[in-house]
Amino acid sequence: MQHRNLEPVFQYLEQLLMQYKQEMDPNRYQYCAHIVHTFHQWYLYHALSANDLYLLLMNQENTDSISIFDCAQCSSVEECGYLYYVWNSILSILMVMVYVAYEFEGSSYIPQDIEQINPQKVDRFFEQIEKKITPKELLELYLKELCY
Repeated sequence: MQHRNLEPVFQYLEQLLMQYKQEMDPNRYQYCAHIVHTFHQWYLYHALSANDLYLLLMNQENTDSISIFDCAQCSSVEECGYLYYVWNSILSILMVMVYVAYEFEGSSYIPQDIEQINPQKVDRFFEQIEKKITPKELLELYLKELCY
């Protein structure tokens, strides 16, 4: 990927995972670390298509295992504590990366659940991540500013 430097975003994701590893279910932690690693490989080597990333994120190929949405299934902060923000921030970042992958490929098709991302706000979203905002602030930014 040439037009955006996403390395700080991957560093942020890895820091989040390491910072909250002890609070996460080990299986969910491993799964999420694998997803982040796979997305990083896409960024570095273009080994996967945008559709591959989308299917990986949605876990539509293997219905017997968890998906990133399962990790973020907490319905409230009261239920899951601060992990609610952590999981949903990770999910939000990965959703934006899938959007960027489709954009990078010049695809005219973007899946419905990510088409609400405002393309004019993507760079600002990534810039805020570089400033090391909290997961709560990141999720608020995603919901209030990045999505239509």
